[in-house]
Amino acid sequence: MATKASTVVVIDKKEYNLSGFEEEEYLQRVAAYINQKITEMNQQDSYKRIPQDMKNLMLNLNLADDYFKAKEQAGSAGSKFSDLEKEIFDLKHQLVEAQMQLDEANTKIAESNTKLELVKTQNEQMQSQIEKLEKEKHELEQNNERLTADLEEVLLN
Repeated sequence: MATKASTVVVIDKKEYNLSGFEEEEYLQRVAAYINQKITEMNQQDSYKRIPQDMKNLMLNLNLADDYFKAKEQAGSAGSKFSDLEKEIFDLKHQLVEAQMQLDEANTKIAESNTKLELVKTQNEQMQSQIEKLEKEKHELEQNNERLTADLEEVLLN
């Protein structure tokens, strides 16, 4: 539970003893803001010429105006915050979907690579078999040529 604090502030060159549950620094900032508003109002010639009760009313109206504008900005910021939260949620959802698609694509690539390696292995085996068969063919052709030559020699003699 917060403890009650008391502090002396100066507003419009007069000292006031304020107490509340806020920090002293906060109460001083509030007083400084009111002094700033009074200074702004005093810079207007028309303000200087009106009675004190009207000055107080004008000051109160200006403070209320600042309050409502700040409140509207806070509401607008809250709305923007909600919109941004929704957009972040949507983007996270899209990111998850994209990650799932990437994982699926990587799986397909891995499967394709496995099939490609299998085809390469089969190709190498077939290439080896072709070389073996060509060597056999070459040997058979050479044997055929020798047998043909031997047969011609036997027939001619």
